[in-house]
Parts: sequence; C-alpha cells; structure tokens
Amino acid sequence: MIKYITAETASRRLGMSKRGVQRGCKDGAFPGACKRDGRWEIRVTADPRLGEGKSPERTTDEQLSGFSQEKIARAQKRRGMVLELEKEAADRVRNGGTRSDALELYAAEKGATKRTLERWVGRYKEHGLVGLVDMRGGNCFGDETISEEALQNFLRMYLTEQRLSVRLCLRNLEYVNRKQKKDWVIPSLRVMQYYVKKYIPEPVKILHREGLAAYNTQCAAYTQFDPDSVQPGAIWVGDHSQFNCWVRHRNRWIRPWLTAWQDMRSRVLVGWEVCALPNQTTILIAIRRAIERYGPPDMAKVDNGRDFDSEMWTGRTKAQRKRHVVLRAGYLDEQEMAGLYAMLAGDRGVICVAI
Repeated sequence: MIKYITAETASRRLGMSKRGVQRGCKDGAFPGACKRDGRWEIRVTADPRLGEGKSPERTTDEQLSGFSQEKIARAQKRRGMVLELEKEAADRVRNGGTRSDALELYAAEKGATKRTLERWVGRYKEHGLVGLVDMRGGNCFGDETISEEALQNFLRMYLTEQRLSVRLCLRNLEYVNRKQKKDWVIPSLRVMQYYVKKYIPEPVKILHREGLAAYNTQCAAYTQFDPDSVQPGAIWVGDHSQFNCWVRHRNRWIRPWLTAWQDMRSRVLVGWEVCALPNQTTILIAIRRAIERYGPPDMAKVDNGRDFDSEMWTGRTKAQRKRHVVLRAGYLDEQEMAGLYAMLAGDRGVICVAI
C-alpha cells in the first residue's frame, strides 16, 4: 500500500515552504500527488527525502541553509524548551505524576499554551530542528531561489534613480534570461517583492533610488550643535512665526506674524517686524533694523522657504541657481549669490545657509 503524507509534512522534510509544495503538486513536480477534501496528499515515493521522517539529531546544515539566522535561533530556543519539557515530564511520570500535568505546569511557567508545546514536541520528534523553524513567509525565497548573477543584475536595475518597479525589473531580467540563454533561476514577482521589502534596508533604497539629499534628510544622523561654541553676534537665525492671538486688521480678525532675526548664542531678537502676512519685504525690514543696531553677522542661517531664497535675496531664481550649480536641496552657494545676500557679505564675508 502506497503511503501518502500532507503538504505540510512534505514541506518540512524537503526544507520548503508549504505553499511551495502545493505549487509543486499543481505543476506535477510530485508524481501521484492528488487533492482530497481540498488538501494535497503526496506519495512518499515522489521524492527520496519523503520516505522517512528525520530523527531529531539528524538535521543537517543543508536543511537549514535557506533560513535566516533569526529563524534558526528561534528554532534552537524552541528545541531547548522541548528537551527541558521532556526531562521534566519523565521525572514527573517516574514520581507517580502524569505527562499531561507536567505539560500544563511547564506551559504556565513559560507563558506558552499547552497546544503549542504539544505541536513543537511532535514536530521535533518527526522532523528534528527544521520542524521547529517558523515557516511563515517561507525560507527567504520559500522553495524558490534566484541565481546569484540574476540577483546582482536585478539590484543594478532596481537600485537606481530611475526608480524602476520590482515588476519591471523582473520582466527585464526574464527578457535577458531568454534572449541570452542564461539559464538563470528567477522567482515569482511576489517572492521578489518580499525580498525587496525584507532584505534591502530602507536607507539603501532611499540612497540609491532617491539620491543623497533624500538620504541625508530621512536617514542620516543628526549632529548636535553646541551654542556655547558660538561667539555672541557671530550667527543670526532668521525665520517667520505666527502669534497665538487674534487682532483686528483692516476690518477683519487675523493672527499676526513675526519675522525675526535672532542671535544664536544669546537668543536675543536683534531685529523683527510684525505683519499680517510674512514676505521677503518683512525679512528685509527686520534685518535692516538688526544691522543698523548691531552690524552684520559672520553667518546667517535662514529658513528654507521661498521668501528667504527668493530672487531679491539670492539674485537668481531657484531654476537659475539649479542650472548654475548642483547642490543638495536646501543649500545656497555663497559664491553664486548676486542679490541682497551678496550685498550683506561685504568685507565681513557673510555666509548664508538654508536650514
């Protein structure tokens, strides 16, 4: 009589995902496999590895090679719990107790359910360490793998500022494989999407697909600045801020704005202008008052808004500056300044940096 096993049992003996075994049954990879009551049943003669369950101590490195170190570590922890449970159960039975009592007490001690422990014990006895590996999500690629050369070509297409989709990169890979007869092993779209999400770090994707400016903005570490290292009057910071109050202006209620320049070291407002709506003129009025009283600073840190990097202040429009010099977003090149920033420099050499 021919013996049949379930897809789940076959997946553990073969070191594959359950879904991969089911797909293999559908594609004819396991001769004689049939579906009964909606479940695949596979002949043990379909593959030499299906004939015998693995002894707990016969798990090989090859069986575990497709799994992540994190999953293997969790499986080893579960094996330790199973072995400890078996020892405590044997001691309790020798002393007149029952295995069921030992299982309940151990489950309560470890914060696990009795059913989970029973399942782990059964899987460990039948499949060894590989039986305790969490199969959810497959073993990296499930039963599907990808040739190393194919993977490198995929990464070269995907990690570019063209921002090609995973689907398009995979189609290009399949085309190259057919055209040049590479005989690459290429997984499905779902598997590649899982790989991109799970195994390509987000900072790497941002750096290669969105550029250095996006990486510095979203991923780079922030550097703490010590205000005590700055001399009073050396650096001014300019920005707009809206008051948290209402005033009557031209027959309507508004929340006024403050355009101000502040000394970074002392936190003193060196120049300001209160207005109904901030703009480049209010910035000019505020800094004029500050310079008339204190003289120009060595450096000015400004808001990265359109008022502060307007043509009046920089001498060129944003589009013109992009054509002349390539800089990270949010930075102004003092060598390219031809407007009021250039006038402010004079002999002091004021440097303006957008923040």
